[in-house]
Order: sequence, then C-alpha cells, then structure tokens
Amino acid sequence: MIKPRKMTVLVIMLCLLLVAAACSTSKKTGSQGSNSSVQETGETTSGTKDWTKENVTLTVIHEHTAEVAQTVASSRMYLRVQNEFLDAYPNVNMEVTALGSSEVFERLTVLAASNELPDIVYLNKVVFDAVKKDNMLLDISDYVDRNFFRDNLNTFSYNGSVYGIPTKYTTYNYVYYNSKLWKEAGYEEFPKTWDEVLEANEFFKNKGIPCIIFANKLPFFSMTSYFNAIVHEICGSDWVDSLNSMDGNANFTDACFVEALEKFKTLRPLWNPDFISADDQWAVAELAKGNAGAHISGSWVAGSIISHESVNPGISDIIRVAKVPTFSGKEPTVDYAVPQGIGLNAKLANDEIKKQAAIAFIQWMGSDRYSKYMAEVGEMGPVEVKVDQSGLKQMQKDMFEVMNSHKNVPHFVYRLHASVENSVQSSLSSFLSGTISAEECAADIQRAYEAQKP
Repeated sequence: MIKPRKMTVLVIMLCLLLVAAACSTSKKTGSQGSNSSVQETGETTSGTKDWTKENVTLTVIHEHTAEVAQTVASSRMYLRVQNEFLDAYPNVNMEVTALGSSEVFERLTVLAASNELPDIVYLNKVVFDAVKKDNMLLDISDYVDRNFFRDNLNTFSYNGSVYGIPTKYTTYNYVYYNSKLWKEAGYEEFPKTWDEVLEANEFFKNKGIPCIIFANKLPFFSMTSYFNAIVHEICGSDWVDSLNSMDGNANFTDACFVEALEKFKTLRPLWNPDFISADDQWAVAELAKGNAGAHISGSWVAGSIISHESVNPGISDIIRVAKVPTFSGKEPTVDYAVPQGIGLNAKLANDEIKKQAAIAFIQWMGSDRYSKYMAEVGEMGPVEVKVDQSGLKQMQKDMFEVMNSHKNVPHFVYRLHASVENSVQSSLSSFLSGTISAEECAADIQRAYEAQKP
C-alpha cells in the first residue's frame, strides 16, 4: 500500500475538484474474467450510495454442506467461488443455512408458500415452478448476457425474462465401463449397439456380476441415464422439442414413446436383480471395486470414481468412458439439463444497497470462475470454457471427448413442469418393476402433461 504524502493546499484543492467531478460519473468495482457470462459491476450513479462501502447482510439457503463438499466437486467449487466473493467484498456478510439436497428444496417450497424466501434463492425446477408466476423473483435480464453453455438460461426464464442463472450444467448418457473386464470378454472397447451388449451379457453372468449395474432407488437416475438417449433415438430430437414446447404435435401417448419404453425394458437382463431398490452411490462403488461391467450415468460419476482411488489404486485408469449404445446403430446423443441455479428475492427491489450487492453475487457466480474450477477436476460447469486436460485422468478425458464428439440435446422433460418430471419418474419405476404396461405408463404421464398445458 502506498502511504499518503504531505500535500500543499493547492494540490488538496485540485483533488477536491477532481473528486467532485468524479461523482457525476459511474464507478466500477470487481473484475470480469474472459468469456464471462455476466457483466460484473459495482456501478453507482449520482445520488446513489456505493454499496461496496455499506455493510450488507444477504441470506441464502443452499445444499452445499461441509460434509457434501468433501466428496462432491460441484459443492466444493460452489463454496470456493462464494468465499472468493466474500473475500473480494468484505462489507458483505452472508447468512447461510446449509441443508441436505432434498431438504433444501422442500424448505424453499414451504417458504415460497408464505412469500418468505431468502435474499438469494437457490433454485431447481420445483422451486422455480412454485414462484415464477407470483412475481417472487427479481427480473435479472438486464444483468446477464447470453453466453451460458448451450441454452441453459432457459431453465430459469419465464415469459421472455430471466429470473435465475444456472450453477450446474449436467450431462448424462455416459457409459463408465471396466476396460479390463470387457477385454476379457473379447471387446477392446465398449460395444456400439445394444444387441452386442446383450450378447456379451453371458460372460458377466458366468462371473456372477451384472453386465450393467443399475440403480433406481432415486428414479431420477433411471430417467436421466440411458432412457433419455433411447427416447431421442426412437422419437427423434424434433419430437422432444415439440414435447417441451407443448405445441400439441407431440404427446407421451405417441407410439414412439411407447416403443421407447418397451425397448428400455428389453435391457433388464443386463441389470442387477435388485435394481429397483439399489442406490446410485452403491452402484458406483461396486463398479470401482470391479463388481460390475459398466454403469450408465452422468458427468458427476467421474469424480466419484476418482474418490475410490484410495481403496482401489489405479481404478481411474481401468474405468473408461464410452457413448451409450443404440438399437439402430445410429449416432447416440448426450443429454443435458440444468438442475440447479440461483435467483434473487423480488423484495430486494425495496432495498437498493442489498439489491446491488445481491446482483454482484449473481454476476460473480455467473462468470467463468466456477466453470474453470469444475474443469480442473474434470467436470462440467454452466459456462463453456477451454479445458486444460494435462492433469486429468484418462477417464475424464474420455468424458469430454464423448461430450464434444456428437450431438448434445436437452433432457426430454427439460422445460416441462416439475409435476410432469415426477410423473415420469414414478410411472417409469412402476413400468420397470412390471406393475403397469408401457401403454399405462405413457397414459399416466400424459395425464400429468395435460394438466400443465396452457
């Protein structure tokens, strides 16, 4: 720090004149990284207090507990960026309530019912659907640009306005496979068609392990693993776009969706018998132990497998990543969705200082910082950034190669109301367990879909 020097009266007067002149111009604080998705500013106008000089307390409820951050890279990086913001703006205090993933959204939904949301609103589809029509969130369209990865601002947009920024960008449909076991089965790489996988199943049955370990305890995983890819293959991406737009040209009762359900069920011989009650974390652990041929899931699994290096050294070199097979031999897709984000309480409009501080936080979280940190650990962030792969495991390099080598498409319920997604999850579980037919499954989902049509 440069220490002030003694000045003459003349210099002092000159400085005062310069300060007075500066008061009529805008002032910026903070910085903007390359490829930033938001423009970070701390601008003030004549007659407006500079929020960076005022003590501000912002409230937030999120899922990033210290326990979760130990094993989940996205939580660890979120907290890293949040703490960097607080370091950059020491005048800001953040009162954080950290809860479990399911509990946090239940709490926010309850608070939304009484319009008592925190200043910074942690969002998923359920919470956003609960608040978007009641003007509970601040319109932040003027404070974000459109440089987020793919079209993921759409998740938290309504009637042409943006009410939240994504904090996660999640991709699905990756085959994590044990390359050593598949070489023993006679395959140098993972098969490209489901017929080939079904043929290889005999090898894994003889070993007493599942060819593909499947976990449906949280039905979300069944839907967001390879069923998405099957829907896009059988129905086509145009059908999915039409379904999400609710234009009346696509419905869940269409023959193609029923066929996709039936195709999905033909893969049951590949799975562990207890797939309905199996937990995804258990499934990943079994794969890492060498007790399964493959597991099909999303981008988050790579970090989980790496965490098993302590008990199974070298497993990250054995587990490789491939594209999901297809029934037809067509090029498969990688599906994406934006499961979480953050918005601002509309009540902040009544407190300009808090509003500016909260906007600065949104802008900070929406820059490329978070995505760069995620890239460092081999996972995806909401902003597309260049990835230095030199320090990554081969498995992580495979994942980026799969994602970038073919068409990325949105989740087939990407823009639909949360109630439709819940119906898909529950009905799909009933169908896979054999309690309802494919036609009944499709009809159940269609009823939830119709209930949300304008």
